[in-house]
Amino acid sequence: MEVYCTRPSCTKPENTIPDECLTARAATEICCANCKMPLILQARFVAIDLLGSGGFGRTFKAKDILRANDQIFSRNIRVIKQLHPINHPGQILTPSTLNYIEEKFGEEASTLEELRHQQIPRFWDYFHEEVNEETGRVQKFFYLVQDYIAGHNLDQELQQKGKFAEDEVINILKEILNILKYIHNYDGTHGVIHRDIKPANIMHCSYDGRLYLIDFGAVRQIVQGLPVDTTSIVLDARFAPPEQSRGEKLSSASDLYALATTCLSLLTGNKNPNRLLFKSKLKENLQIKDQHFAEALDKMLQYEPEDRPQSAQEVLDILSAELKPDLLATQAPAPNSLSTQTSNPDPHPQVSWFKRFSNGVERLPQRWRSIIGFSWPFFLGIAIAVAVHPKPPEKPPVKPPLPNSQYFSRGEEALIPPNPKVIPSPSQCSTAYDYKRQGMEAFANKDFTQAENHFNRAKQQFKQAAQTTTCEVDPETVIYAYNATVAQTPSNLSLPTIAVVIPGYSDHREIALEILRGVAQSLNADQPLFQILIAKENIDGDQITPEKVATYISQKNIPEDSDFVKSEILGVIGHYTSINTWKAGKIYGAAQLSETEKLVLISPTSTAIRKPNILDPSKDLNRYVFRTASNDALAASDLAKYMWDTLRVRKATIVYDPSDGYSDSLRREFNEYLIRNGINHNNHIQYCSLITYTPMLCIQQAKIPPAAEALLLFASRDALDIEIDIINLGNQQFKMLAGDVLYSQKILDLKEAASGMIIAVFSHKDIATPQFRQKAEDIGWIKDITWRSMSSYDAAQVFVKALTDLNGKSNKTRQDIYSKLNEPNFSTLGSTTEVKFYDDKDKKHEHDRKLVKGVGVLVKVKEITPDKYGFELEQTPERNNP
Repeated sequence: MEVYCTRPSCTKPENTIPDECLTARAATEICCANCKMPLILQARFVAIDLLGSGGFGRTFKAKDILRANDQIFSRNIRVIKQLHPINHPGQILTPSTLNYIEEKFGEEASTLEELRHQQIPRFWDYFHEEVNEETGRVQKFFYLVQDYIAGHNLDQELQQKGKFAEDEVINILKEILNILKYIHNYDGTHGVIHRDIKPANIMHCSYDGRLYLIDFGAVRQIVQGLPVDTTSIVLDARFAPPEQSRGEKLSSASDLYALATTCLSLLTGNKNPNRLLFKSKLKENLQIKDQHFAEALDKMLQYEPEDRPQSAQEVLDILSAELKPDLLATQAPAPNSLSTQTSNPDPHPQVSWFKRFSNGVERLPQRWRSIIGFSWPFFLGIAIAVAVHPKPPEKPPVKPPLPNSQYFSRGEEALIPPNPKVIPSPSQCSTAYDYKRQGMEAFANKDFTQAENHFNRAKQQFKQAAQTTTCEVDPETVIYAYNATVAQTPSNLSLPTIAVVIPGYSDHREIALEILRGVAQSLNADQPLFQILIAKENIDGDQITPEKVATYISQKNIPEDSDFVKSEILGVIGHYTSINTWKAGKIYGAAQLSETEKLVLISPTSTAIRKPNILDPSKDLNRYVFRTASNDALAASDLAKYMWDTLRVRKATIVYDPSDGYSDSLRREFNEYLIRNGINHNNHIQYCSLITYTPMLCIQQAKIPPAAEALLLFASRDALDIEIDIINLGNQQFKMLAGDVLYSQKILDLKEAASGMIIAVFSHKDIATPQFRQKAEDIGWIKDITWRSMSSYDAAQVFVKALTDLNGKSNKTRQDIYSKLNEPNFSTLGSTTEVKFYDDKDKKHEHDRKLVKGVGVLVKVKEITPDKYGFELEQTPERNNP
């Protein structure tokens, strides 16, 4: 029989032992041939295979030799969990920490011993083994033994299926709810909470087809009134409830939240459902037919624990509730509800005239119904007359818009909604949006003169309102006014088009405005060189993907754009994130396209490393992608130098998301800088992964002696809310440094909690050219100018320069643009300094912006006026100008 040694340091753990030798009496004699570790544990259990290992332990498949003769194989197979904590990078496990972990491991065993449920693996034993080392030291190993559940967990099944059907998920939900119903109140007085419900911890047994809830490594007794311990061994931030991230007391409602996020993961295939929730895009990712199921998920996913169901039974009651038919037909879903109407999308279903008449009578008071009872022939005659009276002729049907046309506009419709904080008041702002609406109607009707008048009035009203209120000067209006002016000259309709792609989700509204401000500020209606087409993509692609937008643009197949067929699309600005830029770039520069079909994309906001993996060129940005912002290598170097030389910090924790390209790019480049400068980063840097760690756990890890002096916040935009929690929990206990995604109004809204934070960004308006600042003042948005606006301005100026240089060429092509930008001496004046690109001979930095002083700066969060914070320029590093 093959037997596995459980000593963690054993280099040859596989042993072959005759079956007849594996007896309880031989427990002290049968040892590993390599390291002499006993192979029969507790005179009963022998490990036969290593199933997995993690930061705090290892798991073995084992055999119970006391039941060796059991005819049913599954009855003598066990799982052995061995406690074996290991140090994470930069982390030291002190004796007190080890004692604490051992104590919690024992608590888990004690809890499991009390639980008796047919869908929870049965507890068999908890013990420790003491083994003499060659050094004379005694080493202690802790073990916990349970039943082995043969089969696959739901995470494994999800990888195979892609996603589960709604009916399957409902059945899964009901089955796990019945298990939670037991564990939350297993002895009638108090219960336990699991704390780590997720697809990987739900096993689908191949023997009986049941679901089993496993891995109670995070269970804790619910002690009323006492905070739950937040240093749990097992945590997964992708499924955890908000209170767990905040380090607050947990309850049964916390398990219900995690179970709901598990359902979302199974329904959508998204492995990080909490991030889906942070983006508030559930309705766009998910359409649920069963309204009871939708209602249950809505309630289980409430942010505050007290707003959720307080027991599994409450959720089961929701799932089994029967709505009245008339209520089901008329009930509208809540604004953030997951439910959708599928049976009849018409809110006024067609019913007979007599039915409507009788329904109306039934709603009248009794005395009126009595009168009608005597006079029914009269009312019936009226009803018949109304029914047979000929209807007025119907208006011709309105032609429905083409699919996805709402994602593209030159001036026909708004792609960015008004700021809900200031609409419908103050009145000037409301008036401005009203003028904008009239301008868009005129533009759609091809009355470009009237459209220009309305747009210009809107611009004036926006500027006046912005001086005294929180109203913003709308850059979309500025671009539409430019397009309306240009379109009044028929020959201008053949001017080329530059497409500007902005993020479409509401939580990216601020960034969309920043990008459009920069583009709008570059326009000159007196000397127009191109038209502007604005396109909107949804970041996660649940309605229109970056690839779909790029395909429309690349093929010049814009829905409802027939009036501008003479205009060739010669370039693109945008695709906000680095991953979307990568996706779109592969389409614009696809190998199967001819050179005249390929299209230049200039990204003003992508910063991830251009060639992240020299062994895998498929990860590289396409050569038709040019970038005007500084990249992560520069940002990471600036932050590392500032931390080491200016702050004199020698111990830091990097908070990052290893699954995100931007986040991992910053982390790697930060460490590369330290290595290049002879600094062993392993001695100074520890890591907190947001895939498995909560904000509270990141803070606690950073405090483990020797404690971190600084937190480096390198996570992606999608994790911004998580980083905000970390900033609040840090409570000014650490120096904070961050990547450019934290350059956000949400950070400024934290006020004192974020004060002093250092952020590496492309540039700052304080070092902008006088011309740039003056035009921003004239438009009325100088206070709103950000690094993204400046980089977008630079991208637009690149196209201005290229088309100016090509002005003598009658038929300008896409390849003309690419060739011009690829010239070694190409340059144009941007918002702060010259814009130059590395040409295609420089394979490492190909078509990224050349680094000069003013490209890549550090800003600091500071209080500008009482109770108002802003990003002030902290440092403009020197560069070795090319």
